[in-house]
Amino acid sequence: QLVSGDEASVHLQAKDVYGNHQIMGGDFVEIVSLGPGNFEHFVNDNNDGTYDIVFNGPAVKGIYTLSVMVNQEHISDSPFTVTCLPGATHAPSCIATGDGLTQATAGKEAYFLIEAFDAFGNKRGLSGDEFQVHMAVQGGEGALAASISDNGDGTHAVTYAPTVSGRYTTRVTLRGIPIAESPFDTDVLPAKTDASKSVASIVHEPVAGQSTLFMKIQARDRFGNNEQVGGDKFAIQVMGPSEVETKVKDRRNGTFDVYVTAPQVGEYRVLAQIDGKDVGVGPMSVNVLPSMTQGSMAEVEPFWEVNGIAGKPVYFLLQARDAYGNRRTDGGDTWDIRLDGPSLVSGTVLDNKDGSYEGSYTVSIAGVYQVAIRCEGLPIAGSPFEVEVEPGSTVASKCTAVGQGIEGKAVAGVSSSFLIQAKDQFGNNRSQGGDEYLACLWRNKTRVLDCAIRDKEDGTYVVSFQHVVAGDFIIAVTLSDDSQIAGAPFPLTIVSAETSARNSTAEGRGLKGGIAGETMTFMIQ
Repeated sequence: QLVSGDEASVHLQAKDVYGNHQIMGGDFVEIVSLGPGNFEHFVNDNNDGTYDIVFNGPAVKGIYTLSVMVNQEHISDSPFTVTCLPGATHAPSCIATGDGLTQATAGKEAYFLIEAFDAFGNKRGLSGDEFQVHMAVQGGEGALAASISDNGDGTHAVTYAPTVSGRYTTRVTLRGIPIAESPFDTDVLPAKTDASKSVASIVHEPVAGQSTLFMKIQARDRFGNNEQVGGDKFAIQVMGPSEVETKVKDRRNGTFDVYVTAPQVGEYRVLAQIDGKDVGVGPMSVNVLPSMTQGSMAEVEPFWEVNGIAGKPVYFLLQARDAYGNRRTDGGDTWDIRLDGPSLVSGTVLDNKDGSYEGSYTVSIAGVYQVAIRCEGLPIAGSPFEVEVEPGSTVASKCTAVGQGIEGKAVAGVSSSFLIQAKDQFGNNRSQGGDEYLACLWRNKTRVLDCAIRDKEDGTYVVSFQHVVAGDFIIAVTLSDDSQIAGAPFPLTIVSAETSARNSTAEGRGLKGGIAGETMTFMIQ
């Protein structure tokens, strides 16, 4: 038996046909292996009839057939059957999978699985590893308890039952070392909306004859977590001096705006319900004030739910209203659109001459922006809005590469690597993968090696290569359209590795003999 990656040695005694020990070296000792992986070995001739054979356990576990031959003939009992076992559990090679790793719901038990691997990617398949799981709300206090069960087959089941919603940082470690991709972001979603935990609050006193936003409802689950999405159907009852018109606007983020239009002033009782149950503490009192002149009550399409792309214009519709919420039917209003974020940007407004306006803006630097919209000097309802501008398509000439692999020097036989950062035409870092890069080593206009490229699916790509020939090369890095990235091609000098005795040579007359008393010479390369 061998363990993946471990070194083992065998001492071989050469014998003649009568079983006598050989006392001189020079025999041709050959090792041939068959199995799922590569069986590396080294034979050392001790020049006394013995040979030391050093094996490195192959990276791939499994059963191997090992033939040991001297002068092209099998030695006694050859071929041998060798079992290669997985190595010790290697935390950075272990993985975690399952829906509960990335998402859970408050009040429901969630689950994910940890699977142990050795440093070569072999499944351990054994019990005994002591993994640790630590879950904590990002930006909050306290930890969430998780239960770990050893399944006895190299996997460990992790269960937890959250009650507080939010984004958690889930750290999975073995002996203090993180497993692959740890820490993870785990989103705990709120449970179903609970009327008794939801909150309704008065935000404005209504004005007679005007549609006024006077109440906000925050939907919450039975644990008091704020809901993050809409869809709930709230019913609003208003009792007072006159009949009123109510409207509930789902903000699609767990909050709801309640508008009321009342023709008469006075005290009104307002009750919000969901599924026939009272929200919060029950009915509230609100006074409707006399009519008075208001600023522009403009509205805008919900464009903020659509992410923009760097360099491409975003369009949305603006609507002017009078003091009572009526739509205006002619143009001429003064608008101002400003975006504040990674850069400062001013928008433009096109007057449609019918009370509506086409607003637009173009942003070249990706990121999150606050969009402030004003009409006649006053912010419109809901302003500022938050929008996210995403990077545009990848442009090779803007992409960059960093890392030891392009610093101009490498060693023969030693793996080198560097990182490509995909960027759009404005230099924004791409945050998604999928680009097709090609990285090659060239020498004297000859393509000698294709580098391995791993897409990290976050806009970066790990390029690795290993070449055994020393000399001067260039590394060409191109996108799928054959255009080079910034700085490419990169010069590279591969220097010789450490001296290898078995690859070194000697020549000269001094190796063929000479005359006693005279100096003989030969050269070692």
